[in-house]
Amino acid sequence: MTLRNMRIFMTVCENGNSITAAAKALYLSQPSVTAAVQSLETEIGAPLFERLSRRLYLTERGKTFLSYAQRILSLYGEMQKTLTGEQELPLRVGASLTIGSTILPGICSAYLAENPARKLTVQVRRSRTLQEMLHTNELDLALLELPIDDPLLLARPFGESALEVIAPLSFSKDAITKEELLSSPLILREKGSGTRDYFDRVLEAAGLSAVPVWESESPEAILEMVSDGMGLGVLPRGRILHDLEAGRVKRLRLQDLSFPLEFTLVLHRDKIITDRIREFADMLTGRSWTEGGEVAQNNGKDKA
Repeated sequence: MTLRNMRIFMTVCENGNSITAAAKALYLSQPSVTAAVQSLETEIGAPLFERLSRRLYLTERGKTFLSYAQRILSLYGEMQKTLTGEQELPLRVGASLTIGSTILPGICSAYLAENPARKLTVQVRRSRTLQEMLHTNELDLALLELPIDDPLLLARPFGESALEVIAPLSFSKDAITKEELLSSPLILREKGSGTRDYFDRVLEAAGLSAVPVWESESPEAILEMVSDGMGLGVLPRGRILHDLEAGRVKRLRLQDLSFPLEFTLVLHRDKIITDRIREFADMLTGRSWTEGGEVAQNNGKDKA
């Protein structure tokens, strides 16, 4: 199984699963591209594509192979640059929306102050996107505050937070029960977001469920709607601190339910721990990476 054939396969996928487009992009003949894909399929013992209505679609085996090929080729390129001394590679850091908009600037400033010769690139994305980028080696590490259920990822805690219930300033109470929360108009993140998935899992573990009146991809929109008195919202603590201090919304104490979160540094299990990664991890967690301390990935019911 050659790197050349992997590159050809990836190019087919990147060009809409088109043999013709891949051949044009690679300056190869179509039979050469087809032969490379067929060679991979022979070695794997299963088709990577299936043809429907004269179009190619990745099979489940093909999707799995693509994720490995992306990672292998990315690692190979990284190895070449590192070993040849072509350049000082930056540490590629990902952060969730909440961490990226709150504590990440301070973290990056502290790292660069301790390691002035290093470079950083940062991607602030949704948690699921960051996990996918770790799988394809587009990131060296990610900072998340929500639980992940992925046996290929390792996480190490570096701080604590929680999901908080927020209300308009005119709300008459400072504390409510879970029944009062669920009977109120709820404004929540959209299904599929890490915040919403965790909120729903905690409720499910307690035998409860929520039906929001509004859903939004934007925490800012949720804060605005809560401030305008349209309902109660649920957002990570770090995301609401500025609005609490500014007197836009108020925080409600939930008497009989909690949504604890744990900030975690997340890496792929197969990631080679370079000096850049070790320096960042040691600074963030306050202990040497070689001491261990990874947390097992879980289903989100016990911690985040």
